Amino acid sequence: KQWYQRRVAITAGEGICTQCQPKAVTLNQQEYRHCDFVEFESPAIVENFIRYWRETGHQRVGFLYGRYDVESHVPLGIKSIVSFIYEPLQNTTPKSIEFLEDPHQKVIDNIAKHLGLCCVGWIFTDLQALSTADGTVKHLRNGKTFFLSAQECIHAAHLQNRYPSSSQLSKSGRFGSKFVTV
Repeated sequence: KQWYQRRVAITAGEGICTQCQPKAVTLNQQEYRHCDFVEFESPAIVENFIRYWRETGHQRVGFLYGRYDVESHVPLGIKSIVSFIYEPLQNTTPKSIEFLEDPHQKVIDNIAKHLGLCCVGWIFTDLQALSTADGTVKHLRNGKTFFLSAQECIHAAHLQNRYPSSSQLSKSGRFGSKFVTV
């Protein structure tokens, strides 16, 4: 499915004429944060999640279920409190993750709802093991490279649209999303 289509005029083999060039895109930091902090109810929640990566070297993705609460250290702050991580069906390798059709997702959402919880975000591993014996890793992401790949940004945006925040001040009843990426 093609999202964007445009006729482009090429002049004298020089490339795209200035009238046909797409507008420049500038990314700015979000001025208003919808979620300021992510808190896990127990360190065991994250430990259980990364255990798979430690044992296999394969990447893993999971959905964070919990609730939102006031973050008192930030003016008008909101935090996500994670109660559990659900790992949907997926094929994994040391460098990739493929989501599979998951017949259990609706059941998990329903159970979470009955417990007063909701899907507050997603988490994924992204490290490459140098040695599984001593637990050393190759760090690929930092201030000089990137924090999220283009594919991860697109998927995070897709998930934020899937889990919007409710708002009484919006005509649609929804505005933005507190859905987090960890």
